[in-house]
Amino acid sequence: MTAFAPASSRPAVTRKTLRLPTIIEQRPMTKEHPRAPVHPGKILREEYLEPLGITPYALAAALHVPRTRVERLVREETSVTADTALRLGRYFATTPEFWLGIQARFDVETLQKRLDHDTAAIEPLRKRA
Repeated sequence: MTAFAPASSRPAVTRKTLRLPTIIEQRPMTKEHPRAPVHPGKILREEYLEPLGITPYALAAALHVPRTRVERLVREETSVTADTALRLGRYFATTPEFWLGIQARFDVETLQKRLDHDTAAIEPLRKRA
C-alpha cells in the first residue's frame, strides 16, 4: 500500500498572478494581433509543477491517476477532463472550473481559427419587431 503525504505537507501555492503573459495581458485578440491559445498543460507545467519542483510522476501518484495521464497533459497531447479537473483542483487548492475554463478557452480559440470561414457564412437570427 502506498502512503501519500497529507495536504499540509504539500508545498503551498501562494502566487496570486500567473506568469504567462498571454494570460495576464488584457489586449483583445484581433486578426492583426493574434495570440496563440494557451493549453492547460502549459499552465500546469510552467505555473505549478516547475516552480514547486513536482514531477508529473509525483503529481500522478498524488492524484491517484495513471502516470501517462499527467505526462500527456503536460506535453499538451491531451485535454483536461472533468475527472482530472476535480483532482487538480483538490490538490492545488483551485477549483475544477479553473482547469475546465482554461481547457474550454483553448478549445474555442483553437477551433475558431479553423472555422472562421464557416462561421462567417452563418446568418445570425434576427429579432422580431
